[in-house]
Amino acid sequence: MVKSFRLLYGGLHLTTTSIPTPSDLSRVETFVHTLIPKGSSVRCEVPSSHSFCKLIGMPFLHSGKPINPKDASLILFSSVYKDSIHLATPSRIVHDSRHADTCSIYFNIWDSQTGSQMKSFINRFLNIGNVVCFFRKASMKIGLPLCTSCYSWGHNMNYCNSSHMVCPICIGPHCKDNHRTLAACCKGHPKQDPPVPPTADGEPCPHLALCKNCGKSHAANSPRCQFWQHRFNHFWVLE
Repeated sequence: MVKSFRLLYGGLHLTTTSIPTPSDLSRVETFVHTLIPKGSSVRCEVPSSHSFCKLIGMPFLHSGKPINPKDASLILFSSVYKDSIHLATPSRIVHDSRHADTCSIYFNIWDSQTGSQMKSFINRFLNIGNVVCFFRKASMKIGLPLCTSCYSWGHNMNYCNSSHMVCPICIGPHCKDNHRTLAACCKGHPKQDPPVPPTADGEPCPHLALCKNCGKSHAANSPRCQFWQHRFNHFWVLE
């Protein structure tokens, strides 16, 4: 039942007594079509947001191999709760420990602002073979933080104990904004034979970066870093 309506965000905002079903939204669209010029388009939808969920106690080995996000999505979409699970982002696998045979699947779904879709399956169980897994509500952030002062994993800059900042490009004792000015690779070497000119003003650093965490040739905050790729696996990063 519609209680009230008003113009909002360039459209018509309806306040209802309960969460509308897809058939309710379809009826509203049909009705609005009778009130506007012919040929105009109408889209009626419930305001959406993300709900953060996880499936715990999941077997880590799937067909003899570690489970991957594609396997996890297939499991979610083949469950009895599939109509309520509309993934907003790819699912993520977090191994319970290095030697454990279980893991947790973290997934975000499109949901109403009241979390009506999540409520239909949260705290319920799902049988995976002979294993009973449970759906739980997850926190918004589960990945380990990367400190933007020293560029180490496991804490943020508010709790950093380092005595100086670290450049994510060259691991020098300066911030990223001063890399071009202070880094030895960009300052140039005029006395070298042949002389090496400094990096031109306005140009990005053309030299190979050095990651503080894995030692490879990329910045410490690069998504290419294996630490970044394992940021949801606390055991892997902190070992």
